[in-house]
Amino acid sequence: EKEVAWGSLGPGFTLFYSSAYEGEAQAVLDASRMLRLPLGVHRVPESSSDTCPCPGLVLVRPDNYVAFAADALPASADELLRRVTGH
Repeated sequence: EKEVAWGSLGPGFTLFYSSAYEGEAQAVLDASRMLRLPLGVHRVPESSSDTCPCPGLVLVRPDNYVAFAADALPASADELLRRVTGH
């Protein structure tokens, strides 16, 4: 399962989310488009989310460090992306 995650990382930011967080993932994707921020979005398979006690949302920076991991977004997806990109 770790190989799947690493293989999903791209040159920009990457958001991993479980199916319960579809709405939040869409909000982050929409905000990234408005900010013209490259973002890959990947839903974690249910079998992985059942065995992994990971947060529902994990945002990975281009340098492969986790920028954000939680079960809820801060006030807005736009605010989150501006914070992790320094804008």
